Amino acid sequence: MGKRIVPLNSIEDAFDLFMALLIPSVIDVRGEEVSFDVGDYVHIMDEEQRLERIRWIKETLVNPEEIRKGHLKETPFREVYVSTIYRSKDDLQGQPFIVGVNRRYGGLDFRTAFVPKPGYLEQVQKGRVLWKAKN
Repeated sequence: MGKRIVPLNSIEDAFDLFMALLIPSVIDVRGEEVSFDVGDYVHIMDEEQRLERIRWIKETLVNPEEIRKGHLKETPFREVYVSTIYRSKDDLQGQPFIVGVNRRYGGLDFRTAFVPKPGYLEQVQKGRVLWKAKN
């Protein structure tokens, strides 16, 4: 599996990219449809770090390292896609990135996406593996 190389986008381009890449849906690595709407953009628009990573959302849905069951008891319907994304081929470290979706009524709805802090990533990794990339 090669490195997932996805450059950051400008904040000015974030909304247009969101509309072009994610609305109304993305087909994930398992062939399932993940639905998005403009309200989902409102969820991420207050944080520059999230706005600069719109392309990372699609990459993580279509090419994750793994998908895990949500780790919180109060959200048993949550599924979390986990990837390490590199900003360029010269980026040697990469950054972990997660996309959370809710599985409702047989469909997947986008919930959130962000660069997790190490402690949060450890919590996510306690969730049962639902899908894992073959190396």
